[in-house]
Amino acid sequence: MLTISKNRLTTVCIMLIFLLAIIPTALGATPSKTVQFQDDEWFNFYIIHEPLIVPHLDNIAAAIEEEDYNKLYDESQGLSIDSEASLKKSKEFKVSPELRNAKEEYEFSQSDNLMIAKYFMIAANKQNAGDIAGRKSACMSAVTYIESASTHSDNMMNYLHIYWNGLKKVE
Repeated sequence: MLTISKNRLTTVCIMLIFLLAIIPTALGATPSKTVQFQDDEWFNFYIIHEPLIVPHLDNIAAAIEEEDYNKLYDESQGLSIDSEASLKKSKEFKVSPELRNAKEEYEFSQSDNLMIAKYFMIAANKQNAGDIAGRKSACMSAVTYIESASTHSDNMMNYLHIYWNGLKKVE
């Protein structure tokens, strides 16, 4: 049986508390009490990455109008790649509560873009396989996500407008 004196037990407890206090710092955590938000960094990211998405959507619309299903597939694949990268990168930023809704709406729209791409790739494959009914069904699903993405983009712009107006009042 192990016996520890009261003085020794107190010393061990103090050392244990000290170790628990420094472990997060030793593992790379910062002991700062202030939270660093990345509002400007996220907004700059948005400004740079949004122009990568819009041309895909324009080219998808053109491919549908031209009934070029190979182009539809290729542009949808590009939309999928760029939307997934934008969504993943956006989630890395920690923004202030004032900007959080705008960021979330952006991420919702990118998730919808992934579904748009998925269904247009399915539509292109169905068309190339001669399955007209399958192509129409996939296109209708894509249209549903287009409407949702548009709503999320509008919501994001409204939240950004509120955010920037709030900043002007602070200055």
